[in-house]
Amino acid sequence: MNERNLTIKYHTLYFLLGLILSISITVIRYVTGPEFQISQFYLIPIIIVTWYVGRSAGIVIATISILFWLIFDYFTLQSLALGIAPGLNEIFRLIIFILIIQLVHKSKELIEKLQDLAGTDPLTLISNRRSFFKSASQELERAKRYNHVMSLVYIDLDNFKTVNDTKGHLSGDKLLKVVAEVLLNNTRQIDLVARMGGDEFCVLLVETAKEEALLTYNKLQQEILTKMHVNEWPVTLSSGIVTYHQPPESVKDMISQADIVMYSVKRSGKNNLIHKDFGLSKKGNKII
Repeated sequence: MNERNLTIKYHTLYFLLGLILSISITVIRYVTGPEFQISQFYLIPIIIVTWYVGRSAGIVIATISILFWLIFDYFTLQSLALGIAPGLNEIFRLIIFILIIQLVHKSKELIEKLQDLAGTDPLTLISNRRSFFKSASQELERAKRYNHVMSLVYIDLDNFKTVNDTKGHLSGDKLLKVVAEVLLNNTRQIDLVARMGGDEFCVLLVETAKEEALLTYNKLQQEILTKMHVNEWPVTLSSGIVTYHQPPESVKDMISQADIVMYSVKRSGKNNLIHKDFGLSKKGNKII
């Protein structure tokens, strides 16, 4: 089952739950009698459906709840015969429900926005280290389930400190933004791009083996170096790429290996790339 179908399934289940709760509250009112004012309990299914399904679905449940209330009053008290007052009361009740729905909807939007900000690097507006670990862990579980190959690119910007020292921190910030933009614009939507801190960036290439990873990296490197030349920034790339034909135990292990490979480039003179395979021998057999 794909993600869209799964989302539809859960939305349907939550909507049905809200509908069942609304009917149950109406039944409880019928059993307890009109002396007990329990209309506020309709807020429970309304809030649940609004939070987990959406604002429109919450309004539908609210409208259904009001109709249940009117039907109960009509058949038990025949209150509708008293004039328009009962109907107006329920309209006002629906307005209050809708206002609460709006508050719940806005609260959820605010929480989701704060969560996004918590996972976003404030300077480059790409994922930060925390967010990368979370998303990469999900991709790792998927790779384990379907036995997919994956590659991780770890990039360190050579001489970035020189730019900060000679051209100022504003130029350094602009440089980091440019690199992040290049990484985003030259990778697929399913790939994960993140700033790991300072002048280090990470790209998780989903379902990507060595050849495709190297092609992608060459494109990224060429584009980044072109930007560096245009802006007269004396920056090059020291990079490590690790390809896992069998998924590693954890994202931490994968990043650690890529980091080791990258630093071996730094120690050997910078401005280079080293690639390392994990899970296959040179003949294509599994490493034991």
